[in-house]
Amino acid sequence: MKMKKRLISIAMAAVMSVGSIPAAGALLDGFNNTRTYSDQFTDVPSTAWYYNSVKSAYELGTTAGMSASKFSPDQNLTTDQLTVFLARIHAAYHHNEIVEVQNPSSWTDKYYYYVEQYIDSSYRDSIFGGRDNEQQAENNRLQGSLAEKFSCWIALRKEHVALRKGNYRTIYCNDMMGVYVFLRSFGDDKVLVFLNTGTGSVTLTSVEVPQLQEKKIILSSCEGKLLAVL
Repeated sequence: MKMKKRLISIAMAAVMSVGSIPAAGALLDGFNNTRTYSDQFTDVPSTAWYYNSVKSAYELGTTAGMSASKFSPDQNLTTDQLTVFLARIHAAYHHNEIVEVQNPSSWTDKYYYYVEQYIDSSYRDSIFGGRDNEQQAENNRLQGSLAEKFSCWIALRKEHVALRKGNYRTIYCNDMMGVYVFLRSFGDDKVLVFLNTGTGSVTLTSVEVPQLQEKKIILSSCEGKLLAVL
């Protein structure tokens, strides 16, 4: 459970900072460009709001598109694709290699194998059956929750230009507690991103984050929040 919740935090950090990822404490240290995007996807025009996100995700190695020339941005996310994202995000963060498996029945087998090796040993059973009803329902809930979060984060990136191509500045970083705060800004659009990957709740005030002024932010374990700065 903790690993899954931490992975959600890592995924949020990647989505909210993709396109401008510098070193920002231990949480983002794993995300480094591994290749160059040269407008391979013909269905991702340079004028699209998500262009920079696709470009950065490709260069980070977390997506390869539907083919060498197609990304299919309007297609719904499948269970297989979600599993691929989980494996690639975790592998990029931990500098692991996703290896081929013997006698694969599908191109996705190596990603399921990776997730079972490093994230959840019963991942495939929890999705396709073989677990008790209560446990399977909980795993389905977590899977659905992650898919919903991805959709929510993408919608937020569409709403805030700062999250797509704004400048990036670390505001607060406490590696011991697993707490990170960074600011994305583009013109008048400024957004604070708060992440708590630790095991306990955290309260942040203007002492840690001057932009909060009289406000305070309370983060539960493995929780992330956004705050627009006026």
